[in-house]
Amino acid sequence: MADTAHLLAALDFAAYKHRGQRRKGTGDTPYVNHVIGVAHTLATVGGITDMVTLVAAVLHDTLEDTETTAAELEDRFGTDVCHLVQEVSDDKSLPKQERKRLQVEHGPHLSDRAKCLKLADKTCNVRDVIQSQPVGWSLERRMDYLDWTEKSAVGCRGVNAALEEHYDRVLRRGRETLETARSDDMVTTEEIEAMTIAITLGEDKPPESYDEEHRDTWKRLFIQIKEIKAKDGVVDIPFS
Repeated sequence: MADTAHLLAALDFAAYKHRGQRRKGTGDTPYVNHVIGVAHTLATVGGITDMVTLVAAVLHDTLEDTETTAAELEDRFGTDVCHLVQEVSDDKSLPKQERKRLQVEHGPHLSDRAKCLKLADKTCNVRDVIQSQPVGWSLERRMDYLDWTEKSAVGCRGVNAALEEHYDRVLRRGRETLETARSDDMVTTEEIEAMTIAITLGEDKPPESYDEEHRDTWKRLFIQIKEIKAKDGVVDIPFS
């Protein structure tokens, strides 16, 4: 199969496998946009033309977040692509914090292809967390996520300087954005979580004791959660 057709086949496959899934942000973005963005970053920022890497980028979340099997990937896209997708996939049977710890630990031992893919993936995730706040995520949780991506990116350095510099720029700008917001953020992580639970359980009005900022936060969460609950079959995929 010609390279262009091979990449388009992967895009078609990913779009089907991720159908109904949305990113966690407020924009309700189709999940497939993320994997396209990762491949685009590899090609346009990293200058990567290796088709195994680009195809694997488009498919990189299919094993983790869909019912796709490794055998299915190997049959359709070949052994090299399948192995690369497996290399960057977490073991979803493990607790989330353990998966995150292992990503940091395993980074230095990844192949060069996998390191580039991981770095592009983290760059796109950081950008999305900043540009489209995940529903129910406090400012502190977003900052913690940025800190974790920095740790996981350490082991992926030394392969593609352009991707590294791009990640660093996106991370720096993201931190600046969140630091600016921090000074005005008077709603705590615990309050955000309590609001999210209450709204999910059916509460439709904020408590009378809330000040203006807390009421604004409640209203934003209420609209976001109402939109998500109204979309039957939509799966909310967390950033990883």
